[in-house]
Amino acid sequence: MIVQLEFQRARRMYPPAHHHSGIAPVFTWKKD
Repeated sequence: MIVQLEFQRARRMYPPAHHHSGIAPVFTWKKD
């Protein structure tokens, strides 16, 4: 999954609450 790759990469830049804040556009539909 390409999304999983982006998820791990952004995980280093964003805090553990990235999926809650929705900072990255990639997580916008991921959290849905």
